[in-house]
Amino acid sequence: MIKNKLNNISKLYKYISLFIVKKILVFVLLLFCCPVFSQQEPLFSQYMDNIFIINPAAAGMYGYTDINLLARQQWVGFDLAPRTFSFSVEGRVLKHKFRLRKGFQIFNKNKTAAKTYVSKANGKVGLGFQVFDDRSGLIERTGLSLAYAYHFFIRETQVSLGLSLSATEVRFNKNAAIVNDQADPIYMMSNRYNIFLPDANAGCYFLNNLYHAGISAQQIFQTSLQSSQDYKYDYHFQRYFYANGGLFFYRNDYIFEPSFLFKTSESLNYQCDLSFKTTYRRQFWMAISYRTNNDIIFIIGCHVKNLYIGYSVDYSMTSISALSYELSVSMRLGSSEKRYRWMERY
Repeated sequence: MIKNKLNNISKLYKYISLFIVKKILVFVLLLFCCPVFSQQEPLFSQYMDNIFIINPAAAGMYGYTDINLLARQQWVGFDLAPRTFSFSVEGRVLKHKFRLRKGFQIFNKNKTAAKTYVSKANGKVGLGFQVFDDRSGLIERTGLSLAYAYHFFIRETQVSLGLSLSATEVRFNKNAAIVNDQADPIYMMSNRYNIFLPDANAGCYFLNNLYHAGISAQQIFQTSLQSSQDYKYDYHFQRYFYANGGLFFYRNDYIFEPSFLFKTSESLNYQCDLSFKTTYRRQFWMAISYRTNNDIIFIIGCHVKNLYIGYSVDYSMTSISALSYELSVSMRLGSSEKRYRWMERY
């Protein structure tokens, strides 16, 4: 009797969760008719395979250690076009294995119960760091961030909370600037911008076998670039907010994942991605995305043993008709089911 009631409550919880995610997807679709603006934050197309680069709560979220190298060249053929490199490492500090157990309602091709996420007693802390170099026009930024995440379960849903501290160096590419007045104060003091500016990011994430969803805030302190005591340069970090989510559908050897990413500044300059990803036998994947700045994105990827490789091409349907390329290479150590033997000391 009590067991049946608990099962009914669990089913109701899942239905409510799916209803909320679907409503969010509808909300995102309604935003597609609105204008889009550029942003300070680096742009990534393969965030679906490395949520950590947009949300610190994803550090250690899947239980394994992920070492990722990403390179992006935007608008190929244009001078001073955006270019981004990122290197990140994130993982779970586990003393015991991150176990999966059989659950209900989710079924594989053999009509048997599939696995759902369930944690053991320990292994709730995730750590990570990221180094990136982003160059867009005359502004160049190099940054480092250190992240801490805490993971716990509410029934079969993993809840992750994360915080990261960052330091970013901002440089002005004086040699590439075209100025009419060499005495321009901003141009004259551009050589002084070789300092690291502190900031912070925060986020939360929800994950289970049916869906994933998260929100995060980037550059919370909105640090300003100040050259001297009597003059404040107009360049400062803007606070950005991210919301993303997706659903998982399982059929035979395939996993289908519709998802979205919505990002905005406090001044409501926003952008939205709507994506559909197909994974075959958890080894090959393809995805297509539409971004509200009129970009169509094609992504392919595969993995061999612990090595995961993804490649994306962005095609701009605006008047410039430019292409952008992005390559992502990851190495994943351990797994969500195997023991982290080298971490027995924790």
